[in-house]
Amino acid sequence: MHVTELVDPSPQSNLHEEAVALDVVKHARGIFVVAKECILEYCAKHAIVAEFDQLQSETWSQFLNAQGFAPVVYSASQVVFQQAYLTSVGGYLHDISLTISKNGAVVAIWPLHLYTRDQKVQLGSNEGPVLPPLFADALSACERQSLTSLLADLLMLLMGMLQLDRDLKTVEYGYSDHVSEWHAALMAHGARLSVKHDLYIDLSYSLDSIKSGFRESYLSSINSSQKHWTSEIINTANTVVWEEFIALHHAVADRQTRLEGAWALQLNSLKKGEAFLITLRDDLGKLSGAGFFQHSKDEGIFAVAMYDSAFFHLSMGHLVQWQAIQEFKRIGVKWYRVGERAYVNDLDKPDKKWMEICDFKEGFATHIKPRWVFFLGQSRRDAKAILRASDPNLGRDGCLASQDSETEAAAIKGGAENKDFSNTRTVLIQGDDLYLQVLLPEAVSEEYVRWMSDPEVIQFLESRHEVQTADKIQNFVRSTLENASSILFGIYTAVGDVHIGNIKLGPIDWKNSRTEIGLMIGNKNYWGKGVGFKSINAITRYAHEELHLNKVTAGCLGKNVGSYRAFLKAGYQEEGRRKSHFIDGDQTDDLVLLGHLVESAPKLL
Repeated sequence: MHVTELVDPSPQSNLHEEAVALDVVKHARGIFVVAKECILEYCAKHAIVAEFDQLQSETWSQFLNAQGFAPVVYSASQVVFQQAYLTSVGGYLHDISLTISKNGAVVAIWPLHLYTRDQKVQLGSNEGPVLPPLFADALSACERQSLTSLLADLLMLLMGMLQLDRDLKTVEYGYSDHVSEWHAALMAHGARLSVKHDLYIDLSYSLDSIKSGFRESYLSSINSSQKHWTSEIINTANTVVWEEFIALHHAVADRQTRLEGAWALQLNSLKKGEAFLITLRDDLGKLSGAGFFQHSKDEGIFAVAMYDSAFFHLSMGHLVQWQAIQEFKRIGVKWYRVGERAYVNDLDKPDKKWMEICDFKEGFATHIKPRWVFFLGQSRRDAKAILRASDPNLGRDGCLASQDSETEAAAIKGGAENKDFSNTRTVLIQGDDLYLQVLLPEAVSEEYVRWMSDPEVIQFLESRHEVQTADKIQNFVRSTLENASSILFGIYTAVGDVHIGNIKLGPIDWKNSRTEIGLMIGNKNYWGKGVGFKSINAITRYAHEELHLNKVTAGCLGKNVGSYRAFLKAGYQEEGRRKSHFIDGDQTDDLVLLGHLVESAPKLL
């Protein structure tokens, strides 16, 4: 757990900002408790075991080293350092990295954390964007696909719980020569995709082959630099040399660039044999430049370097890179990720200095590989994947912003009366030819408005007594979305995403564990095709299995034979009738009362 000072230390400190920062930390602590409970409950429901606090355990490192390719971003040293660095720039961070086991064997590891940035709680991995889980090579294709789907759904669940006010950024390095299952799962969840590029050196090539591929001018630069500097590779925790490196870093940057704890973590990676430092000294033994590199058994990366600016023209960077390539090759690393290759038309426009750095690194590379960047939003209407099994927190945690940590920890354990559906925009209930998705105000189309003016469509609705306008309907949808005790689903066709009607759950009586549903099929082209029955089936199952409600009730007019039959087909029982309950002109009609108990399990949609 890390908390850094967020307050201006001067006598004129802004006490309001201090209070806000402390509130954010308190909120983050509470969300951390709930997030862990959420993950544990979700995994248990799917017969997999999640374990926390394993990041620096033998279990984590043994799993990583057992894989055919161990990306350095999953090494404990790299994860812990990046978390410490993120904390050093201000904020609170709590690690929720986990191992996933099935039948007693670890099948995946996943570096994750919650942290605060700009006074908001965020979800991330390492230095920022969420990394995919690293799956065991031993998994069959079917097992891998199933686990990928479960963990992608878990990520969506956590997004819903956190109520992110911006897209969640996730990243996947291009280690594979094909689109991964994780990539496909995120796209199915409605992710937007962008691509960045990374520079690599394939260390299976001979050193002569690698060197022959360097930019032509680099060879003379390396030869010239070797005449000016004595290089040394430090692969043990030499504290004297390390302090020299830190001092050089501070002198060149003219400031303290990171907390002492972050430096200590990098020194520790030297001690563990997961890094090395390359130093350049002049004839008097003075340290003039150095580069620090980290690695797993399979992949190496450039971490940080600093050079005395007075001698930068003497190509120190060229020599350090060449020495690093030789060391990576010597210790058996397969790939060296030199760094990013930015382009002028990237979404986040690189500045001139960064472009120059990228251009310098490209002169060494043998390959350019894609790095996929995904943006997952909270209200993607085109999302097709379903949070199948447990979306409990979308209906069970509610809005946590005003709760203390104890209340938040209790929320997932039965605080039903406080449930809030204002953030269930990603909830989907998927069938073969239909799906239900929480309706948003922007879904109120001209066709929707026409439904509400069509006498045949509204003949059994109470809304038939009032003139309906787009504004009035949007206000209804918005108020339902903000109502803690109701959910309004749109009914959509799986092919074409055509909005054909609505089905509402609510009001929900948490104390007595019951709710009511109402149904409207607006598109008359879908009347008589079983849409009502399938929608009733789906939402009833959702109410029982996901919201854990004991009873679902409904009511329909006596002359609404179509709805009555659909409810009976879905397993509802007629519980009674209120005679002449409605007056329509000179006629009266009964209200038929229907109910469905949890033990009467509905069929699949």
